[in-house]
Amino acid sequence: MYIIFFTKDSKKDLNNISKEEKRLVVLKIKQIDFPYPPGLNIKKLSGGENFYRLKVKKIRAIFMINFELEQIIIRKIGYRKDVYRFF
Repeated sequence: MYIIFFTKDSKKDLNNISKEEKRLVVLKIKQIDFPYPPGLNIKKLSGGENFYRLKVKKIRAIFMINFELEQIIIRKIGYRKDVYRFF
């Protein structure tokens, strides 16, 4: 089982969305594991190595996977129009 970590910026990002959206995003993030469980909308991003995105309604969570240490690091959380500026 992979361990999930939040960066300082991703914790701030969670505070910038509504409580209901925050609840849904955290619920989906807790379900992330490798290989991905069915029902999660996850795609690999082309901008960086081992970067993926989780889609929850209008919110996107950008994360990376460290396969050697079995870690999932949540890097950015936000609305679609803003979150991809991270790359």
